[in-house]
Amino acid sequence: MFAANDYLSARMRRFWQRTSIEMPKKLSPAQAMVIFALGKAYKTHRALLILCQDGYGEDAAILLRSLFELALDARYIARDPSGQAALRWIDYDAVTRYELARTVHTDPYFEVHRANAPGGEVVPVDAVEQALEAQRTHKFWANEKNGVLRHPKDWSGISRRQMARSVGWASHYSGLYALTSILAHSSVRASDHFVSSTADAGVVVNVRPGPDWVDHVLLSAHVYFYAVVRAWLKILKVPDRLREEFELHGHASWR
Repeated sequence: MFAANDYLSARMRRFWQRTSIEMPKKLSPAQAMVIFALGKAYKTHRALLILCQDGYGEDAAILLRSLFELALDARYIARDPSGQAALRWIDYDAVTRYELARTVHTDPYFEVHRANAPGGEVVPVDAVEQALEAQRTHKFWANEKNGVLRHPKDWSGISRRQMARSVGWASHYSGLYALTSILAHSSVRASDHFVSSTADAGVVVNVRPGPDWVDHVLLSAHVYFYAVVRAWLKILKVPDRLREEFELHGHASWR
């Protein structure tokens, strides 16, 4: 599976180097999202391959989790003909900015900053205005109390599980996403890959490279990178002759 992943990555790289696509003067939210998604997917996929090649499958699995989330977002947006999902994804920046500003405003760690930075004692006015506008349009926060927006939802307005189910990836979420989350969160179940006990050697901490997770990661990485490529092809309306170059590389069961 490493060769198949490397081939897809190299093909994407050659495509960028040799091909010029006429872009619209003003990108739609969906077009902007998939351009970003393809660049990030390519880089994450390359990093994942390096880790797998060197025998660090568990760490590659953590990157695979990130690639799955990106592919899920792109697939969800590509399947929304109204364009509202992409607009929500773009406008969610107002939530991120507001919540970060609120952290600086309230967290004890930033007390010195608040005392010394100009305007450090208040949330920036433009961040509040953008947040209120986003709330009026999308209802990103669950409620508002005493002028403060509280409990933001996910950008889509539904859970990741619901998103996955809506695009035919329910099993991907329940299986792969759950398993890679165990590694990402370093739960006790993740320790099985790093610590063992035998009568002869006692407790053994395994820190060497090895084959664990490598094959699983490579198989799934190809699926999710290709899912982002397909979303990009669909939303940017890439010419047929170029689309066919990538369609031939895919498999119907991955669509």
